[in-house]
Formats: sequence, structure tokens, C-alpha cells
Amino acid sequence: MDNTVEYVDETGLLFRSYRKGGGSATDGLQVYRDGVLVGDVDVPQGFRMAGYVEPYYYSYVVPDEEGERLYIFRFKWPSASEE
Repeated sequence: MDNTVEYVDETGLLFRSYRKGGGSATDGLQVYRDGVLVGDVDVPQGFRMAGYVEPYYYSYVVPDEEGERLYIFRFKWPSASEE
């Protein structure tokens, strides 16, 4: 997985997950509202958006094979009036 895109109808946000490469310890997540970049944040390697259940956004499972754990990330993103 190099790039993935997830659009959330309920909030009008588009999330683009991408690999940074170059030995980076993290990947990236860009957030767009109405075609405008409103955020670019570091995320764990392999992070991909899964969806939205109000008021949280969720990732797909991110495995930590060395630690023998599985992670699902949950987070909030500000509304347009809060950005």
C-alpha cells in the first residue's frame, strides 16, 4: 500500500494516506475539505482510514508484528468552523 483515499460523506472530508519513504519512522495522512488541504499529520506506518462513526474517525487494523499487537486508531477532526 502506497497511497489510499477515503472520503467521509457525513463530514465532507477526504483522507489520503501515504508512505513517506526514505527510512521515515512514520507515514503521512493528508486531510482535505472542499479540495483544500487542511491537515498533514504523521501517522504510524501502514495507517489507513476505515471510516467514521460520529464523533470519531477510525483506522483499519495496524499490526505490530514485533510486539505481537494489533492497533485500531480513533480520533476526532475539527469541524470547518473550528479549523
